[in-house]
Amino acid sequence: MQSFLHDQAERWSIGLDLGADQVKFICLAHLKGTHELMAHGLFKRSNTDGIRAALRHPAIRNGDIRANVADPGIRIQKLDLPEVPESELDEIAKWAIKDQLENSLEEYLFRYDRTGEVPTKTGVPYLVIAVPQRAIENLEKELKGLGIRRAHVIEPNIYALANSVLHNYEPQKDDRYAVIDLGKVQALFGVVSPHGLVNSRDLKGISGEILTQLLSSDRGVSLEEAERYKISEPDLLRGPQAGNTEGLVQYLSRAAVEIQHSLDNYALLYPKDSITNILLTGGESCLKILSPYIQDTLKIPTRVLDPFRKVDISRFEKTNLDQTKALYGVAMGLAL
Repeated sequence: MQSFLHDQAERWSIGLDLGADQVKFICLAHLKGTHELMAHGLFKRSNTDGIRAALRHPAIRNGDIRANVADPGIRIQKLDLPEVPESELDEIAKWAIKDQLENSLEEYLFRYDRTGEVPTKTGVPYLVIAVPQRAIENLEKELKGLGIRRAHVIEPNIYALANSVLHNYEPQKDDRYAVIDLGKVQALFGVVSPHGLVNSRDLKGISGEILTQLLSSDRGVSLEEAERYKISEPDLLRGPQAGNTEGLVQYLSRAAVEIQHSLDNYALLYPKDSITNILLTGGESCLKILSPYIQDTLKIPTRVLDPFRKVDISRFEKTNLDQTKALYGVAMGLAL
């Protein structure tokens, strides 16, 4: 996995997902070509003492720590760049994505990755990634507050998820997986081919906060109560306290429309490479009604991404991991 920051890998790799509301980590040992789950953790982001205590474990502290960067200013765009020497690509990639950026080029870190597609008359297909430097600086400051001197790898969420899909689902030649990350404050769409991530965009209006607001309005309760209800009763349409479901229906409809819009945008870029599967991840993907609703509406096989699918989890109870698997997609993709 490529990264903006690199260092020498250790025997254990630790994927650390600093989410808006929760912090998740995955610890893997890489032995004889296999990935074995050695530890995992899930904390409220406000529980700094608990997170610091967990990360003080010697095997974690001395391991290869890989963290995610999430920021609304991150831009990822598919661009055809000319076939020129590597030394010239840096400036070409920066200027190619310049119009998508909110600030000056000097305020971003850049990377460009080949998509694996055959070059065309207009150039070689790349994904160009621009990450605000302030996002990296803020992340490093937070990591130090948790007792981590630095991360060996830093990746945007959608790249970590693409890595999780590649390892756990092993896309074949004609497979194209759309991965939908439904986080608390941000929702992301990406498409993964056998070569890796080939398309990415933000999804508007379907984050976890939006659903909480709708449920709060439906039930006439506080946002805190709506959030607790959402977690305790994932089958919101048929639960014993379902009540008014207008907001939930609105959220489901909005999610289907926004995902379809992303699929349409992707189809314009890749008319011959149809989406074969949709994988949902993030906190809102725990809603039991969501996967079947998206599948029935969009007519594409849809399920929750299983980050443990091709990982040795023999040290742990599978049932317990199944209950939280939707939350570990980013952390697993970082650790792999």
